[in-house]
Amino acid sequence: MAGLREQEAQQVCCPNCERAHFILPINPYPEPKRVKKKRKRRRRNGESLKKVALRKGGDIWKRTSQGVHRLTMGSFRRLVSAFVSVLTGIRNWFTPLRTAISLLVVILGFGGAYGYRQQMRAHALQRLRNSITQGERALQQQEWNEATEQFQLAAEAVEQLGRQDQLARKVIQKNRELQAIDGLCALPVDDIIRSASGQAKRTLSWQTEFKTMVQNRWFVMESWVTLDAAEDRSKAILSFPLPVGEHKVTIAWPADLFRDFDSQGELHVLCAGQIESIERSDSPRFDWVVKMRPDSAFLWCFEETLGPLGFELDSPWLPQDSLRDVLQRQRQMLNFENGEDE
Repeated sequence: MAGLREQEAQQVCCPNCERAHFILPINPYPEPKRVKKKRKRRRRNGESLKKVALRKGGDIWKRTSQGVHRLTMGSFRRLVSAFVSVLTGIRNWFTPLRTAISLLVVILGFGGAYGYRQQMRAHALQRLRNSITQGERALQQQEWNEATEQFQLAAEAVEQLGRQDQLARKVIQKNRELQAIDGLCALPVDDIIRSASGQAKRTLSWQTEFKTMVQNRWFVMESWVTLDAAEDRSKAILSFPLPVGEHKVTIAWPADLFRDFDSQGELHVLCAGQIESIERSDSPRFDWVVKMRPDSAFLWCFEETLGPLGFELDSPWLPQDSLRDVLQRQRQMLNFENGEDE
C-alpha cells in the first residue's frame, strides 16, 4: 500500500487482501503538556517572613490611605465647586431690581407677621378683660357654669399673652378651682371604699367602675394633714384617718404641695386634686390609701369659688382657725395678697 499519513490515526483496507491496517498519524507522539513551575518567594537580603508581612501591610495601608485621601479631596473639591457655582448663580440672579423686590417682600412679610401678632395680642387682651369681668359677675350671681366658661377663656388668653403677673396667676388659680368643681367625683369616699372592698352591691366590676367614675376625677377636702413618717417624706397624709365602716382610710397628698408651710406639725388645709389610685395600705394605722396625682394637686385660695361645695367659712368650733383663715393663709403663702392687679 502507498499513501500519505494524516494528522490523526486511521485504518485502511488493503485492496488486494481486504485486511485492515492501522496507520499512525504524521506525529505519532502526544503533544507535551506545559508544567507550571512553583515560584519561590524571593526575600530581600534574607528578610524574615514577619518583616516581609509588615512591609507588605505597610504598603497596603499606605496605598489605602492615599486612595481615601484622593477620594476625600476629590469629593471636597466637587462640593466646593458646586457651592461656588450656586453662589455664582445666586449673584447673577440678584440683579439690583430683583434685590430691591426681594427686600421689599421680606420687609412686608415681617411687618405683616408682626402686625398680625400684635392684633392677636390685642384681641387676647380684650378677651381677657371681658372674660374676667363676666366671670366675676357670674361668681357674684352664683352662675357657676357661666363663671367656669369665662375663666377658662380668660386662662386661655393669659396663656396666649404669656403673662405671669399677679392678675394672670389669679385667673389661672380661679380657673383651676372652677374646673375642679366642674369635674368633681360624684361618689363619696364611703361608697368608693365599699365598692373597692367588695361590700357594696354593684353592676359593674370595680376596675370598670374606678376607671369610669373615679379615676382622674377631682376631690376637694378640708382636713389636717401631716408629713408621712417615711424617710423619703414624699407624701402628706391625713392626721386622723377617715372611718368608713370597719375600715380606716387616709388621703395621700404630694408633700411638695406643703413645702412652703412654716409649720412642720399638723396643717389645717383646703386642697384639691385628681384621684390617681385607691390601694390597700401596708401600714397598721389605716387600711386604704387614696392617692392624688402629684401634677394636679393644688391649694384652694378663694372663697367666692367655694359656693357649690357648701363649705362653712366661719365655724364656731374653730374661731381661731376657721376655713376663712385657712384660705387667707394659703393666699398669702402663694403671694395672692401682695401687690395690685394689673
